[in-house]
Amino acid sequence: MYEKGEEMNILYISGSPRKKSNTDILLKLTMSITGGEFIKLIDLYAVTTAPSEDENTLF
Repeated sequence: MYEKGEEMNILYISGSPRKKSNTDILLKLTMSITGGEFIKLIDLYAVTTAPSEDENTLF
């Protein structure tokens, strides 16, 4: 549980598939003021669905 005086890390998540969407701009502006971390779901999806090196080998 959050205790008074502890630092919180705010997580900003954008589900917009567009680069530099209005949502991204607003979230990044807010993040620049309050701090935290920005995650774009489409970028996370691209990393987790990329073929691994093992899938490209025949043997």
